[in-house]
Amino acid sequence: MFEKQVLSRQFADSLEKVGTEFWAWRMSNSREFSTSLGQYKYNDLLDSYSYQKLEENKVALFSLIK
Repeated sequence: MFEKQVLSRQFADSLEKVGTEFWAWRMSNSREFSTSLGQYKYNDLLDSYSYQKLEENKVALFSLIK
């Protein structure tokens, strides 16, 4: 029973870490969205939809889920 609780807690911690990392990545890459939510850290930048940026985003997202 205790082992299940430990594994559940480790899973929850891992899931929280991934969620936190994804949210930080999302805010830094969706600058206009983050500004609309009141996070002005990226307020001076616009979103980029170039093919190069989309490929960079794909690589970054796959690294988060590995």
